[in-house]
Amino acid sequence: MTHALLWIYALSGAAALLYQVVWQRWLVFTVGLSTVSIAVIVAGFLSGLGVGYLAGGRLADRLTPRQALGVFAALEVGIAVAALFSEPLLYEWLPTVGHLGPDAPARTYLVVLLLLLPPTSLMGASLPVLSRSARFGTVLEQSGLISRLYFANTMGGAVAAAATAFVFVAEWGFDGAVRLGAGLNLLCAIGGLLLWRSVGTATEGASSPRTAAAATTAPTGRWWLGWLANAFAAGLTGIAWEVLAFRLVENIVKSRAQTFAVILAVFLAGLAVGGLIGDYLRDRLGARRHVVFLASQTALYVWLAGSVAALIAVLEHFPPASPWLAYIRSYEPGGSLPMLALNYGLLPGLLLFVPALLMGFGFSLSQQLLQTSSDTVGGRLGLVQFVNILGCVAGATLTTQFAIPALGTAGAIRLLALLGLGYAAIWIRATTRRTGPLLASGVLIAATAAVPAQDHLWRVLSGQRDVGRLLYREDASGVSSLRFRPGQRPTAEVFANGLGQSMLPRPLDSHHVLLGAIPTLVHPRPAMVGIIGLGSGGTLWGASASPATERIVAWEIMASQPALLIEYAERTLDQSVAWFRGDPRIDIRHADGRHALRMGSERFDVIEADALRPSSAYAGNLYSLEFFQLLRSRLREGGLAATWVPTPRVLETMRRVFPHVVYLGDLVALGSDQPIVVDWTAIRRRLDDAAVTSHFASGQIDIVPLMEPVFRAGAAPLPPLGPFDPTQVNTDMRPRDELPARLSRLAALWR
Repeated sequence: MTHALLWIYALSGAAALLYQVVWQRWLVFTVGLSTVSIAVIVAGFLSGLGVGYLAGGRLADRLTPRQALGVFAALEVGIAVAALFSEPLLYEWLPTVGHLGPDAPARTYLVVLLLLLPPTSLMGASLPVLSRSARFGTVLEQSGLISRLYFANTMGGAVAAAATAFVFVAEWGFDGAVRLGAGLNLLCAIGGLLLWRSVGTATEGASSPRTAAAATTAPTGRWWLGWLANAFAAGLTGIAWEVLAFRLVENIVKSRAQTFAVILAVFLAGLAVGGLIGDYLRDRLGARRHVVFLASQTALYVWLAGSVAALIAVLEHFPPASPWLAYIRSYEPGGSLPMLALNYGLLPGLLLFVPALLMGFGFSLSQQLLQTSSDTVGGRLGLVQFVNILGCVAGATLTTQFAIPALGTAGAIRLLALLGLGYAAIWIRATTRRTGPLLASGVLIAATAAVPAQDHLWRVLSGQRDVGRLLYREDASGVSSLRFRPGQRPTAEVFANGLGQSMLPRPLDSHHVLLGAIPTLVHPRPAMVGIIGLGSGGTLWGASASPATERIVAWEIMASQPALLIEYAERTLDQSVAWFRGDPRIDIRHADGRHALRMGSERFDVIEADALRPSSAYAGNLYSLEFFQLLRSRLREGGLAATWVPTPRVLETMRRVFPHVVYLGDLVALGSDQPIVVDWTAIRRRLDDAAVTSHFASGQIDIVPLMEPVFRAGAAPLPPLGPFDPTQVNTDMRPRDELPARLSRLAALWR
């Protein structure tokens, strides 16, 4: 029975991770895409799990094994029902609610918690309930069931984290993925009922009323408080390290839409394997278990600091690492197969798998140590996991809101690593052989000191071995940087979280200038202009040339980007980069542009999304049918929506929304409710205006030779719209350019 139960619980874990990925995506449409918003969403999801752990633990110790299996089946049915209602609730209804987002984190957290509480609390309750699904001869064997359940559930989540991004959403969309998850939950319920029948009607081992009452009362004393403190510290460390390690990895691998899924899968796999190793050693550790637990958790913190210090040292001083450093320095994602293996295998293994393994190992050993009575297994597990979730929420909040803004990534890593001294101190008190813990303490202090300073860390993680070629800013929203090329003329590439975005000075990246200038020069009176994204400022700068423009609103997710551009301008004296500081028309706001447009009531003559690779994470939100519908609703009469056209599907998607679309220069598409007049003679007159000429000259741009090929060729002829083909359109549910379907393509090739 146990093996069947583990397979069932693995499917339950897969469904849970699938929901987390999808629900986070849907909630972003309401609360915005920002570090604060994501942290709030994660906190709400985890808090629901914590409530479930606590309630499930209080219930579990009252159940016989047969009752526990029946309750588990009911929990899975409840999760499936809640999941099937999640799309109309989270994606359709929630955006109609009042103001939610990073400006109202407390309100947003409460709303997210309440909406996700039914399914997440049922998910959390399942582990303590299943901990009572079988009875063993000793409490140590009972703790082994918990470790194996933890392994199965977490490994199922690891597989689902990757499969959701690479297969489920790509093939069936976010809505289809949720229906798949509901099917998995119902399958788990059926499996639980089959096991329920096989157990029979025996009630041996049921808790007596007296025992049940005792199980609902949390133990007291320093021993129990110590385990609760450990649970809190473990949760805080796990989430904090996940945030910090992902920031490091993201800046190295040049993140794609699937990057986070891979990283999460590696992290969860490490937790699962660590839990399994702990269970394997259960009968072998004996009296050494407590010391081994303390040693392993001290080693965890040594690894956190030491792995970062070693990574930087290898990149900076190890000559064979030069190709890797060159890739980090490069502008575009990609690379050879060995480089992909390095970035998505060795690197996450170093920074995430090994620490997660030690965390999972610690969970297994902690259960072996704190479970001392068969009558209180579920209650203790539920309470400990509830406190662990509190630590997770604290870790997400403190890391993103306080540690990174105040200390930077390097300082946050050092501070986190020093928590290991607490385990080392307890280890010293727990053993008479103090050489080991004292040595481990010294190694931990040395590893923490070896973590490079903030400037040093980001210089190397920008691919630079030489000082002076990097300008960067880091805050909770990410890492913005400008990397100077060798040579006498100051030229630089603009990066966001390690991925190249644009170049400076302006003549090196005229495409962004054209993207901004074309729609505002085509529109006869572009008084009000909206730009989603700042980057190098090229699109915004091109759009601000027209004297007819009275106001420009630019939304930028990376909060430090404007300050970084000003720093570059002061260093290079390039006034075309810092012009926005003195232009009273320009209003740069730190916000998710799509979220801001949905929440606001302003109307625009021109709205444009700055160029974004369609394969980037969340890029589908700016190329979808629903996004273009939002733009259309925010345009004034005769207004223009503009977008870069990186794929034919983007153009087809736009044409499904706007009755009038023109495609210019194989570069930009303009959409409107009214016919779009592309008059080169009128545009040329606007370009000859002294203010326009002076504006472009300040950036060393000769605009007429750039514009003339675009407009003399005219608008590209567009074929009539054919029958609606959903595979040729991006939607919020199926962002096909961001997450392309591979299985369908392979099947078509096979046929």
